[in-house]
Amino acid sequence: MSEVNTPKQTTPPALPIAPRDWSSRFQDQYSNVLRLFFNRLDSTFKNLFSPASGGAALFMPHATFFSAITQTAGAPDIAQDIVLESIYSDGNLGVHIDSVNNTDITVDTSGVYSCRMALHLNKSNAAAATVTAWVSLNGVAKLYSAQSATFSGQDTKQLGYGFTLELRSTDVVTFHWATTAVTAVLQAEPPASPYPGVASATLGIVYISNELF
Repeated sequence: MSEVNTPKQTTPPALPIAPRDWSSRFQDQYSNVLRLFFNRLDSTFKNLFSPASGGAALFMPHATFFSAITQTAGAPDIAQDIVLESIYSDGNLGVHIDSVNNTDITVDTSGVYSCRMALHLNKSNAAAATVTAWVSLNGVAKLYSAQSATFSGQDTKQLGYGFTLELRSTDVVTFHWATTAVTAVLQAEPPASPYPGVASATLGIVYISNELF
């Protein structure tokens, strides 16, 4: 197991024993020991409170993305990237989505992240259909990460799932969906008083641990 962003523990210094008579050499040695101790203590606190290092565990990098557009499939049984073009919050702490396709998630701080995805599904006719969603890491689907919802006819359903991912700053996370019938869509509903609107997809991601296995 390797650990990242872990501030090094500071231990009390072994101070030299003072001689009976005053000694400039002893004073210099004593001052040097204290100087090294306080330099290490200062470095530990800088790492602890800096969001670029150990402080990531205190600042808890997080983000919540969503989509206000209805997403459709061009053909049955074809993987579609889930678009997340809008942001509730990104915390400005190192969780990002690409600004071109609004599909690829990256993080600045390596660690373990908790992910929660919610999809608002709609089926517009009486035919049966199954919608499946899953996640990929660096273009490779995570085995057994898929969740499905089955329609027996016209209906609206919620598909939600959660999991943890061990991510490094070089990793790219993408969420996908597919349907056995194109009449099943990720449905967004605009705000209409008193209702605030329904997102077609919502993703929450938060840093939970600095340990990578």
